[in-house]
Amino acid sequence: MFTRNRNKAIIDYIIRASLVVALVFSVFFMIVSFYRFDTKNTIVVAGQNIDIELVSSLEDKARGLSNREELKENKGMLFVYDNYLIPGFWMKEMRFPIDIIWIKDDMIMGYEKNLKLSVDNQPLQIYQPKTFVNYVLEVNAGFVDRYGVRVGDKITFFNKK
Repeated sequence: MFTRNRNKAIIDYIIRASLVVALVFSVFFMIVSFYRFDTKNTIVVAGQNIDIELVSSLEDKARGLSNREELKENKGMLFVYDNYLIPGFWMKEMRFPIDIIWIKDDMIMGYEKNLKLSVDNQPLQIYQPKTFVNYVLEVNAGFVDRYGVRVGDKITFFNKK
């Protein structure tokens, strides 16, 4: 009988200790998740941190950076696709030139540099990657040349959604 009570006490202790450990890990991961959310979405391209605005809805993808006055330095717009595809981009209603970087998973597959603003009464040029991608990054014109972005470069996502 004494052994039975002792075994029960040991089991109770193990259960309580496991619950405490689980609670501590839960709180830790909640804090880490909150911290990562609070630090904004960031992508690292060619060693440069870029604060990004994520775009995933069809409406936001169609609008993109159109009708904005500017894009601040080290800022960008990341278009997120659920599947691999060859999307088409244009400069409709753009007010500043951009570079477009085509990304598959965590690798740069190509880019378009210094895309000029559309001219009234001229057909819009459609820009597309040469291969399937699942992310497209728009940054200020000159980024690709300034930081030496190359096809095959790896990128890093923080707080990717």
